[in-house]
Amino acid sequence: MPDRGAPDRLDTELRRIAHALIAEAPAAPESLPPDAVVVRVHARPRRRHVYAVAVIAVVLIGLAGMLFLRTLRDTDDADVKVGQSPAATGPQRLILEGWPGEVLPDGSPVELPLGGLDRLGLSGPPQPLPGGRHVLLGVRDVTPDVPVDEDAGFEGDPAFYLVVVNADGKVELEREVDVTDESVSLFAATPSEAILARTPREDGDRPRAPGRVVTHDLETGRERLIAELDIRPSRADVVGDNLVVVQGSPADLDPNGSCGLEVIDLVGGDRIQHPLPTGCSEVLGVRASPDGQAVAVIYGAVGETPEIRLAIVDLADSTIRSDELLGHNLICPPTECPSLRPVRYLGAAWASDTTLRVALFDLATNPVWNVEGDPVSKDALLIETRTVS
Repeated sequence: MPDRGAPDRLDTELRRIAHALIAEAPAAPESLPPDAVVVRVHARPRRRHVYAVAVIAVVLIGLAGMLFLRTLRDTDDADVKVGQSPAATGPQRLILEGWPGEVLPDGSPVELPLGGLDRLGLSGPPQPLPGGRHVLLGVRDVTPDVPVDEDAGFEGDPAFYLVVVNADGKVELEREVDVTDESVSLFAATPSEAILARTPREDGDRPRAPGRVVTHDLETGRERLIAELDIRPSRADVVGDNLVVVQGSPADLDPNGSCGLEVIDLVGGDRIQHPLPTGCSEVLGVRASPDGQAVAVIYGAVGETPEIRLAIVDLADSTIRSDELLGHNLICPPTECPSLRPVRYLGAAWASDTTLRVALFDLATNPVWNVEGDPVSKDALLIETRTVS
């Protein structure tokens, strides 16, 4: 812990030294008034002692300032609350879901190293960390013939690992995560924690228990309960001390259904609900703006043709700023569906507090593209940019 009394003790000691040095200096002439200021162009030898005292005082003041600033910095670091992330200093990284990748600033898609995990065994998309790192959750090997002991319940399932990969593609951390009787997904991440969704598995003999959202400390592995959710959460994002959670899964597709958006305080646990468009039947993605004022929600709507839409939610006044069509979530040749735009959602990120980028796959270039088996080519990648006022 920083020593909060250090500045006061340093000030007292500096004053004592300064008074002692000044007391040793030659006295000023009595003919000068108390408020007189004398500027000497050429100092006489007998005044060198006075100038030496002045230099020493300046040096001491400089050292005091450096120590004071360092003390303030240490105090600020110590006062940061658990779960709090620093303010964003640049554009968010655009992470691609499905085939795990990232869109570079020049618009090129690149694959993300998975740290030994199976691409088909990831539970949730990769989550960015500071310094070009990212965190993943999943299994090392997905094979259809893994033997499972029926008497052991779910204990025969493949082990789940949480992995942190640095910017050079090397594994910084690998830790097994308990998944006994639960489905676990990677939701989001702060600089020091992974946000996990833990949902009890189906059991025909008893009602499903509420799902849980927990923080998983990357250093210690300790988990802390954030909130319980009655509906299976589908997507989340973190901004500052707030976790933005959206609910709406493809298992409950309903043309008249709706999705939910909730902001949960990671420190105090306070929860605030916000509206989403009533036509929302499936949430595909969510990203909070760096300043925490707006949330972009990419969702699916069921109708005559399945749509992919973008809603911007204002968190300050809890209103929907805009709701627009991005494309259609279906495969249809342009000759048969000239008015439709077949696309798949890949990811979203804010380039600034007011500029949003949304990555889509253009199915017109490859109608048989498989999100789980095929990489994303630059020719098929569409980047939609929206300015939010």
